[in-house]
This record gives sequence, C-alpha cells and structure tokens, in this order.
Amino acid sequence: MPTAAPRAVPVVRPATVDDVPALAALHALSWRRAYRAILDARFLESEVDAERRAVWTRRLATAPAPNQRVLVAEHLGALVGFACWYLDADPRWGTLLDNLHAHPDWYGTGLGRGLLQAAARASIAA
Repeated sequence: MPTAAPRAVPVVRPATVDDVPALAALHALSWRRAYRAILDARFLESEVDAERRAVWTRRLATAPAPNQRVLVAEHLGALVGFACWYLDADPRWGTLLDNLHAHPDWYGTGLGRGLLQAAARASIAA
C-alpha cells in the first residue's frame, strides 16, 4: 500500500478474481479503522482478514451475483480503493452501493468520488 499522499490518477478497472487478496486486505483495514468502537476487538484483530477474504472469494470466484459490479482503483500496481454495487437490488430503490472504500493514504484526494462516478456511469450503461 502507498505510504505518501499520492498525486497521480489511479487506474479504475473491473475487479477480477486475482484482486481477492488485495480487496480483502483493504476491506479489513477499512473495517479496523471505521468499526473499532462498534465491533469486537478480537474479531477485528484476528478474524476480519479471513472473513473478508471469504466474502470476496464468494463475490468474485465462487458465487458472484449476476447483478453485482465491482470496480477497483490501482496506483503503481497497488489496490487503493474499490466500489461494489448491485444493479436493481430493490424493486423500489433500485441499485445498492454496498461498498465504497479507499486506502487511508488516499483520503481527501477525490478517489471515492471518482469511484462513485465510475460506478454510476457503469450502472447507466448496464
């Protein structure tokens, strides 16, 4: 993962099975930061990595939902953000954005906004 504030624009592309380890690692990091006052500390320190890896394996390899879409953002070969959403997830509300995460080094850079915009464009095109 990057350690300094990035300046270059990341590459945004559809996720693949090869992204599972990096997606799981970033998702677990994000949970540790966001949920440390909500979720059990033992879970966040010892179980969340395996749990997130199982989720992403299921989502991208074992049983991907036909309406699921996942985009990743890469910078210099490292995954720095991702978005996961489900088209037509609800008959009333439509598409569900399930995940939008950025590596902490990318907070405030517009990465989240860029991923959300890319997801919206992909949803409209679907």
